[in-house]
Amino acid sequence: STMIRIFLVDDQVVMYRTLKAQFKTQTDLQVMAQAKNGKRALEQLKTLAPFLDIVLIHIHIPGMNGIEVI
Repeated sequence: STMIRIFLVDDQVVMYRTLKAQFKTQTDLQVMAQAKNGKRALEQLKTLAPFLDIVLIHIHIPGMNGIEVI
C-alpha cells in the first residue's frame, strides 16, 4: 500500500495530538510535519510540498489564517 503523507497546521496542541493519534492507527497515514502558524507553514511548505499528499490546515491560526496560506 502507498503511504499518504500529511502536513498538519494548527495552533491548538490538543487538536494536533488528537489528529496525530488517530492517523497513527492507520498503517497508510503518516504525519510528516506540523506547524502552529501560517508563516511557519509557508516556510515548511517550500521544502516539503513535493513530498506531501495532504495539507490539513485550520482556518483560524495566528499571523496568517489558513485561507491566506492556501
